[in-house]
Amino acid sequence: MKKVLKYLLLPFSLMYWVAVSLRNFCYSVGIFKSHKIAIKSVCIGNLSVGGTGKTPMTLFLAEHFSKTRHIAILSRGYGRKSRGFIEIDPETSAQIAGDESAMYAKKKLENTRVFVCEKRAYGVKKITAIYPSTDLILLDDALQHRAVTAGFTLILTDYRRPFYADLPLPTGRLRESKNGKNRAHAIVITKCPTALSVADKQQITHKINTPKIPIYFASIAYSTPVCIGKEFEFSSVKRLLLVTAIADATSLIAHFSGAFEVIHLSFSDHHPYTDNDLFKVHQKFDTFASDETAIVTTEKDLVKLTDLSTEATMKNYPWFYQPISVSIDRKDEFLEQLNNYVDTI
Repeated sequence: MKKVLKYLLLPFSLMYWVAVSLRNFCYSVGIFKSHKIAIKSVCIGNLSVGGTGKTPMTLFLAEHFSKTRHIAILSRGYGRKSRGFIEIDPETSAQIAGDESAMYAKKKLENTRVFVCEKRAYGVKKITAIYPSTDLILLDDALQHRAVTAGFTLILTDYRRPFYADLPLPTGRLRESKNGKNRAHAIVITKCPTALSVADKQQITHKINTPKIPIYFASIAYSTPVCIGKEFEFSSVKRLLLVTAIADATSLIAHFSGAFEVIHLSFSDHHPYTDNDLFKVHQKFDTFASDETAIVTTEKDLVKLTDLSTEATMKNYPWFYQPISVSIDRKDEFLEQLNNYVDTI
């Protein structure tokens, strides 16, 4: 049935591909105007829909450059109920900021401010006007926002769903033509197995086929889950009730599955949690008689869950969140390329 549906959707994918390619062509030849950001700027984006690891990569770059630069993270604020240009602080709710932006702000990184704006060109203009000391802007998920041009473009693609093996929407997951890869200054293959062989890396590099664009490989690094509810020793846990509202929880499930029985409560990406959702999670937990069960969520989900009026009830249950970070092969080379761009006058 899926194959039949795929073939039925192909004409729509062709129409989508033509429309997006025409739009990109108009930007490339100057028919549509693009605002070139005057200060140093890095766009973190992807060619496909779904989670490719933009959030941890944005944090990785912010943490690296915050030691020497005054940074602004600019996001659309996907899923927020607000509109327009807003500066986000650690107390701003996810409903106003969007989950990623709320999470960035709660990190309280040194020399880093967080903003949301649907129109990135307008957002950049406002940031530089209000905070003229800003000398680096990180644009989260802005590859398809051609009305603004960053000085450095970083394209991410999921190891399990690489863009070169995909098709345009709605048949596949591509937001634009695979040729969009040529706008990149670097490409990162994310969520790679930690033991990815040299031969596998060479094969992927060959398939991407961008000889002049460096390609890096990254994996997710998981640390020990952090307790945010009822005190509970994670070392004694045998069963996990995993609660997520992210695009792809496959890697997280795989990380836990070897050591725990995992029961996954999955919500749609960017789902705005309600008090009733939290009640249902606790109700599910209460069906387990064992004291060896814990509830685990992601850091991005946590900022939405703690917005709820019933959030206090989480203190009665063994809630944890799973911190993640990015581990990059040839990290020094990757950072050297970025440093060379940012430090060039």
